Amino acid sequence: IGLALFASGTPSPLYGTYREMWGFSPVVLTLVYATYAFGVLAALLLAGRVSDEIGRRPVLLTATATLALTSVVFMLADSTAWLFAARGIQGLATGLALGAASAALLDLHPNRNPAQVGLTNGVVSASGMGLGVLVSAALVELAPAPRVLPYVVLLVLFLIAFAGALRMPEPVQNRS
Repeated sequence: IGLALFASGTPSPLYGTYREMWGFSPVVLTLVYATYAFGVLAALLLAGRVSDEIGRRPVLLTATATLALTSVVFMLADSTAWLFAARGIQGLATGLALGAASAALLDLHPNRNPAQVGLTNGVVSASGMGLGVLVSAALVELAPAPRVLPYVVLLVLFLIAFAGALRMPEPVQNRS
């Protein structure tokens, strides 16, 4: 949850650079943001129960691999169209990840305590969003290759998360 939302904030410090390079308007930037939001919403509404049907682990593996792929798309971006594609795919994958990970948190909690899981989810969500923008902004300002390095960091983190999801127990035993 935290990593997916960390990734959602990563491009934000670069939008000014992208606008200078590709000359798009504030309206286009708003549409790029909206593309992500619509992707998350569509995935939650249309595929929110997929992890109930096929299991949490397969959905998390798919979402994590797709989020890793979006890091590569951002690295290769050379036009506004690439931003729309990356943000759309990122939104869909984030929606899948949020639904499955939230359910897995409850499934795997020792006491299945919804209040504790809700608190954990809220703290991790807010932390992920805040840290994504903060780390990305620091890399953009202080490190070399500002249009690539934040996404390299994301790619590495998603590969680690993918490896962790491979070892995760599957909490959904009775699939409908």
